[in-house]
Amino acid sequence: MGDRHQVALKILAVLMALVIFALLLSSAAARLSTAQDDQLATLQVQRAAAVDPTAQALLDVKIAAIQAGIDQRSDLNNAPTKPADPCSGRPTALPAGTEWEPHQGGIIFAGSGPFHAEDVLVNNLWTDWINGWWTQVFAGASGTDADQGLVVVLVAGQSESRHLAPAGSGSLTITAANGHRLTLQSASGETLYFDAAARQFATSLNQALPTLIPLPTFTPTPPLCP
Repeated sequence: MGDRHQVALKILAVLMALVIFALLLSSAAARLSTAQDDQLATLQVQRAAAVDPTAQALLDVKIAAIQAGIDQRSDLNNAPTKPADPCSGRPTALPAGTEWEPHQGGIIFAGSGPFHAEDVLVNNLWTDWINGWWTQVFAGASGTDADQGLVVVLVAGQSESRHLAPAGSGSLTITAANGHRLTLQSASGETLYFDAAARQFATSLNQALPTLIPLPTFTPTPPLCP
């Protein structure tokens, strides 16, 4: 019991010594701050009363040196502390009206896409994700021959592909989508099927075709803040 009591007393003495040391450092810093402020005020009064240019220049140098020390001490005291949690500064929610809206798939009856009328006459388009790639399928006719039905496939990050409908079918319009299999109506009244993933016309709604749009080549990086 005696040994434990002595150990406890030694630990208490060390803790008290640390507290006293911290108080002395704080007091010394406060005294230094007060001394510098007083010295700066005295020099500024002397500078205001000085007439000799040489004396004025010397006082200016001293004032600048002391002011720099005060400014440095202030910067150190006001330095922000790094949060332990790197995600602590993340906003909890986006302001109203700024939420990110993902691409919405479906049939769209608006716009001509990135084409000139002399190139492609667009009636409508279908959009959706295929194997991680944002895909757009435009239906219409050739800009140089309005009787030539045409389908244009645009995949983000890849080159476009163009697919001609049977001769004499006329302009095409997408009327329905079953997964990636699109139903098109031609100006001549014919019903056609186009597979957006295979990038080719199908003979029926259920014909099996190989997918041509590849899987993404990138590896997603997990976010720092889940």
